Amino acid sequence: MYQIGEYIGYVAIALNLFMYVSKKRDLVSLSKILAEILCIASALFCSLYLLCVLSVMAVLRQLIFHFRGKKAWAESKFWLYFFLAFTLVSPIVEFTIDGWDNVTTNQLLLASLPTIGSIFNTIGYYVKRTLTAKLLLTPAVILYGVYAIIVSYIPKVIGFGLSVISLIIGFVNEYLLYKHTKVSAILEQEKKQDD
Repeated sequence: MYQIGEYIGYVAIALNLFMYVSKKRDLVSLSKILAEILCIASALFCSLYLLCVLSVMAVLRQLIFHFRGKKAWAESKFWLYFFLAFTLVSPIVEFTIDGWDNVTTNQLLLASLPTIGSIFNTIGYYVKRTLTAKLLLTPAVILYGVYAIIVSYIPKVIGFGLSVISLIIGFVNEYLLYKHTKVSAILEQEKKQDD
């Protein structure tokens, strides 16, 4: 069963790659939703119930946030608080399935990694400024990556690597855009002085 879950996880990674290369917002959103649905199945097969719950929340979050800017109901701050609360109680599901008698401090600490990462994700997907979103998504990627390495969940480890590459490219693009804007402003100012 675990191997089937890993194979499903690899398909989810392929969809995430499509998301990174796609230029249309709706295609990005759709591939993200499909990838998260596959992550739910993968996590179930691998008995990673916390990831399963967080993936369910990610699908709901993506569906709601997809309509931001299009529908007034999707603009409500209620959704931000709802998803943050959902995230905070998500470890309860895993501990309920595994049995509360067996919960150790290490398990609590381990569960906190993707939970806190999901909090950063939620806020990052909620904000509208691209740079702010990238800054918030960076610790989320790291926390999920550390969790995946500790639990030896290879699809998420690969996804972590791809996400790090994507973030680096995104930050380089932000820097180049900043430099271009700054140089353009200086040239415009010099042109006005010459006139």
